Amino acid sequence: MNARLMVSLLESQAIQIAVVIALVAAISTLLKRWPHVVYALWLVALAKCLTPPVWSSPTGLFSWAQAKTTQVAVDHSLSSNAAVGSSAGVQSDLITALAPPEIASAVPTGRRRVDWAKIVMMLWLSGSGAVLVATAAASHQLLRRLRRDAVACPPVLDELIQRICKELGRKQSARLIIANTDFGPAVVGILRPTIVLPVRLLESSPQALRVAMGHELSHLRRGDAFLAAAQRLALAIWWFHPLVWFMSARLTAIREQCCDEETICSLKLDAAVYVQTLLDVARGRPARSIALFPGVHAMQVTRHRIGHLMDHPSQFHRRAPKAVWAIFAIGLLILLPGAACRPATQSAAQRNAAPTEVKPTAPVAAAQKIDPAMAKQMDRQLPQIHFTGVGFSDTIDFMRDVSGINIVVDWANLGIDRNEPITLKLENVKFTRALALLLAEASNKNARLDYRVERNILIIAQANRLDAYIAATQRLNEMKMSDSMRAKIDRPLPDVSFSSVGLSDVLDFLKDVSGISINANWNALNEAGVDRNEPVSLRVRGATLGEVISVIVEDLKSSRPIPLRVDENDIEIGFEIPAHP
Repeated sequence: MNARLMVSLLESQAIQIAVVIALVAAISTLLKRWPHVVYALWLVALAKCLTPPVWSSPTGLFSWAQAKTTQVAVDHSLSSNAAVGSSAGVQSDLITALAPPEIASAVPTGRRRVDWAKIVMMLWLSGSGAVLVATAAASHQLLRRLRRDAVACPPVLDELIQRICKELGRKQSARLIIANTDFGPAVVGILRPTIVLPVRLLESSPQALRVAMGHELSHLRRGDAFLAAAQRLALAIWWFHPLVWFMSARLTAIREQCCDEETICSLKLDAAVYVQTLLDVARGRPARSIALFPGVHAMQVTRHRIGHLMDHPSQFHRRAPKAVWAIFAIGLLILLPGAACRPATQSAAQRNAAPTEVKPTAPVAAAQKIDPAMAKQMDRQLPQIHFTGVGFSDTIDFMRDVSGINIVVDWANLGIDRNEPITLKLENVKFTRALALLLAEASNKNARLDYRVERNILIIAQANRLDAYIAATQRLNEMKMSDSMRAKIDRPLPDVSFSSVGLSDVLDFLKDVSGISINANWNALNEAGVDRNEPVSLRVRGATLGEVISVIVEDLKSSRPIPLRVDENDIEIGFEIPAHP
C-alpha cells in the first residue's frame, strides 16, 4: 500500500484511539465499584487498537463525525463543479520516482525531496518489529527457564485442581508446573495455557495455596491469556502511543479485580481472608513478571485493589453479568467503525437543479484520446483520502502516487499557491471523482481549474487556459518533419523522473535516451530570463519525447514564448522558427 495512504490511516486511527481511551478513562472514574463494566469498556478500547479504520457504519461515532465533514466538502464541490466542469486544483513539483535500471545511471540526481511518509513507515514498522521480537525472546527465555527449573508435582495438587475446577464451574482440568523460580503464580502460554506455581508457595498454608490456585484457574476460565496476548500485540502496533500503554496497564489492573471477585464468589471466601492471602503470596522474594501473561505478582497487590476488595464485597459477581456484554456490544458498534460513511447523494432539489451524474465537458470531449490503460487507472477506487491543511502540491503528489497517472500542471499560470492548505476527507471514491473534488476545493474566484486527458497524460490548468496549454504541450507532435524524425519524436520514453534538475542536464539526458540532437540557444534563452541551470521537476511514464520536451519548454519561467524547431535530425530550442511554406 502507498506510504502516504498508510501514514494517513495511521494518523487517523491514532487520533481515534486517543479519543476512545480518554472517553473510557473518564467513564471508568464514575464506575469504580463495577470492575466488570469497566473491564468491558477497556476491552472496547483494546478492540479499537486492533481494528484498522477502513470500515464504516451509520452507528459509528467516528463514521458519523467524518461523514459530516465529508458532506460539507461534497456540497461545496458540487456547486463548484457546475462552474468549473470537471475541475479541481493542482500544483506540483512532480516528485521524483526511480527510473528503470537500464537508465537509472543516466538520470540526473539533483536535489530530491525527502519522502517523509516512507521514513515514518520505516520507523513505525521497525518499532513494532522490535517490540514483537523482544516479547518473543522474553517469552522463549521464560519458558526455557520453567522447563529447566520444573520439579515433580505432588499428587495432592492434582486433587486440589480437580476440586477447585468443580467449584469454579470449569469442566476441564489444567496443566500445572511447579518450578524453583521467582516467577508466579501466573498463567503462561496461549495455545496450551499452563499454571505456574513457585516452589516456595508449597510451603504456604493450604488456604493460601487454594486461593492462589483458584485465582489462576479463574484466569484460565476467563480466557485472560488470549486477551493478554492481544494487549501485547496492541502495544507492538502502537508502541509510540503513550495512551495505549496506559490502556494496557489499566486493563491488567481491572482484570485482576474481576478475577478477585469471581474467585471470592466461586470459592465462597471471606474478602478479608482473601486479602490476607494475597499479601502472604506476595510476601517473600519479589515475583518476576512478563507483560504478555496475567498473574498474581507482588507489584499488582496495590492499595486500590485491596481497598476495592474490602469496601464492596456484597456487590461481587461470580460471572460477568449479561448486561456487561450488552454494554460491550454497544461500545463496539459506536466506537469501532473508523472510516467515514459514504457521502450522501444529492438532495431532490440538487438533482432537479443539475444532472445526477457530473459530466466534465473537457475530459468527455477528449475521451477518444484516452489510452485504455490510462482509462483503467482513472477508474480506480481509492479507499480513503484524508487531507487536513495539506499543501496543494503535496495533495497532487499523493494523487499521482496512489494512481500511477501522469499528471502535468500549468504551474506558471495556475493562479494557485503551491502551499495552499487543502482539507478534504473522502471514503471509497473513484480517482476521477476525488480529483474533481480536490480541484474544486483548491479553485477560487480568480482561478477556476480544469483538467483534460491527452493520450496518457492528465493535464491541469485554469479552465480558460486549458486549450492553449494543451496545444503548447503538443507543439512538437504537430510540426511537420520527416518520417524517421517523426518515429523518434513519437517513441514513448521509459520513466522520466526529474526533481529540481538543471535544464541543461535534463536536455543532455533526453539527448542520450532518444539519440536525437537537442540544441538550445542559451544566449537567447538568457535574454528571455531562462538560465541553463533553471530547475526542472517532472515525472512521467510512457510519454513521448515530443510531449516531454514540449511540457518542459512550456513550463520555463520566461519573459516571452520559447520557440521550438525540428530539423532533419535536431530539435532546437530558442531559435527563430522559419515560416512553413
